[in-house]
Amino acid sequence: MIGAFADVARVRPRARTRSQKSSFRASTHARARTSTTHASSHAFVRVELAEEDARATDEFIRTTLRNASNSVNEIGNVRFDVLRSLSDGKSWTFVETYADEETEKNHATTAHSLAWREMKGKMKISTRVERYNAVVPSDEEWTYANATKATLGDEDEMKDASVTHVYCRVKAKDAEAFRAACAKNAANSVLEEDNLRFDVFQNAEDKTKFVLVEVYATQAAVSAHKETAHYKEWRDRVESMMAEPRVAVKYRAMFPVSRAGWREKECEDACDMQWA
Repeated sequence: MIGAFADVARVRPRARTRSQKSSFRASTHARARTSTTHASSHAFVRVELAEEDARATDEFIRTTLRNASNSVNEIGNVRFDVLRSLSDGKSWTFVETYADEETEKNHATTAHSLAWREMKGKMKISTRVERYNAVVPSDEEWTYANATKATLGDEDEMKDASVTHVYCRVKAKDAEAFRAACAKNAANSVLEEDNLRFDVFQNAEDKTKFVLVEVYATQAAVSAHKETAHYKEWRDRVESMMAEPRVAVKYRAMFPVSRAGWREKECEDACDMQWA
């Protein structure tokens, strides 16, 4: 949805063994502490619907899902999550991740993106974009792993899932320590049973702001997560770092709806890509 036309490099599948993937993930929190560049592009698009008309909402949903299902097939797209707030059905968040800024800019020229913007122009829809930098997965891992292999025809396996964005603002002096603590917690959390994603992002404009993207297949898995040693270690470690209380926003996953669309390890090598 964002930016202007740019030429893009082709991508093709890249094979990587399970042991290589495990080693890649295990070193994620170490790379997160030392990374100084931000190649991957992460946009959290906040969408608010003013329309009360059910038909207008249905058109919005159809056009949005069509846009998302086409976007995940674009060269360089890594994720295109469509989330609907559980507390307010008119509030939506799109998490749009591209391997770099070039491929994100090309998205704006596609027919499906233009169709979405045309629909937006006819309806009372407001949008706001927040930019984030990758912590976990790191830039390098976002470039290689494409978790979203999904279509509109997928069976809905996310009806009972928990999709939560946890917003954190920390004291400026503790930003790097918080970043490292979150990376360590995430590296352990992705190994939990029924964890589908555990991503950590840092706001591109305000380094004291973070968002944790926590996706579990069941509510029971969320409860189990909060009983783990790594979660309790993280909770106690960051308590004194918080500048304000954490805010958890819960969503319904509208796209993708398959577990394989959220969990990289179920995609195996079909999800990997490299620049030609």
